[in-house]
Amino acid sequence: MATLKRQRLKITITKIKMSSSLKSKIEITYLKILTWLLIAIILLSIAVIALIRLCKKKILKNKPASHLLYSIVNYRKDPFDDFVPSEVEYLTVVNEDIETPPNNFSLEKKSPKKDHVKENKNNTRKIRAPQICFQFNYDIRKNELEVYLIRGINLPKYVNQNIVVSLMLSNNSSVYYSNYVGGPDPNFKQRFRFPLESTRISEDPPLRVKFNIWTVDLYSKKSPYGYVSVSLEEIFVTYGLTPTQDKGIVRKDVIQSTNLVDDHNSAEVYIHTTYLASAQRFSVVLSQAKNLNIDPFNKEIQGRVTLIHLHSERKTYSTDLLQAKKHVNFNEEFVFQLTDLDIQTTEGIDFKIEILCRIKKTFSKPIVIGNFFIGTSISCGRFGNEHWKAMMSSNSTISRWHQLNPN
Repeated sequence: MATLKRQRLKITITKIKMSSSLKSKIEITYLKILTWLLIAIILLSIAVIALIRLCKKKILKNKPASHLLYSIVNYRKDPFDDFVPSEVEYLTVVNEDIETPPNNFSLEKKSPKKDHVKENKNNTRKIRAPQICFQFNYDIRKNELEVYLIRGINLPKYVNQNIVVSLMLSNNSSVYYSNYVGGPDPNFKQRFRFPLESTRISEDPPLRVKFNIWTVDLYSKKSPYGYVSVSLEEIFVTYGLTPTQDKGIVRKDVIQSTNLVDDHNSAEVYIHTTYLASAQRFSVVLSQAKNLNIDPFNKEIQGRVTLIHLHSERKTYSTDLLQAKKHVNFNEEFVFQLTDLDIQTTEGIDFKIEILCRIKKTFSKPIVIGNFFIGTSISCGRFGNEHWKAMMSSNSTISRWHQLNPN
């Protein structure tokens, strides 16, 4: 019985040894398979990298360097691009630092040869010139000129700034302003009308339409960018009085200028002033402002009157803040008592009237968009001096419109 048990135990031990050796053989086989797979992956990666490098060398060999560095951007298609030809006018910038590689081009470093640098069309970068697109139509029955301002091309684009265009006809005192539109390719699509007799189209000197282009910041402060000036007769001779849309579109390059002034400034302020000599007291009523060139969105308007004595600001009053718009009614009166200001005489006194703009619900300081003076100093100008003389020689109120000068 004991012998039988020993035999069974030996058999069991033998089975255990066989199973353990089998497991170890299987594990070794798995490790070998994983090792070969890893080696295969590494070799495949090396082959892919080598293939990529070979492809890059072929591309560099077959294409000039200028094709790798620059690309020409096609114009964007919109409803008003039908009149824009596929090959628009460009300003060309030559890059003299790049040579077109020969067919046997290699990546080996070579010393530059300045004597062999040439201007090449393939070494240029094309930039569109800034332009304004518009159309003229003349209505014979109404004796009216219609200027259709369509769009701008490649105008400046700045952060928090828009583009505005002012239009003027040389024999007309009116000034029209476009909407505020972001650059660089603003779509205006606005029509402006000027009364014009047909007999004056061909008068001498010829009538001209001028487009002034401005950039405008958040406070509606304008900065000059450039202008376009065209002869009315020349446009009508070329395109006709009532051209069709696809043939009557005029495209002119913008002449860039930092010294740009609207020929007719139509913004005005109406004030009433009184001087009571017995009480040594001035009364200034800021009544209204009209034709303000300002974007009304999220803006507030304020008027300010300052008494200046001997070039020193002595007292300032401000109106309430009002919603910005083209015509604003203030109707606020301000009284300046000379005895309270220790001023013994009216000599050397000027009044400065200002119109300010501020963005709503902010703590930013209001920005002056225009001003004018009344008084005896040279800075008051002829109209300011005449207003002062009329007020000082009369016991009644003097009421006049004054042109608002840009700040």
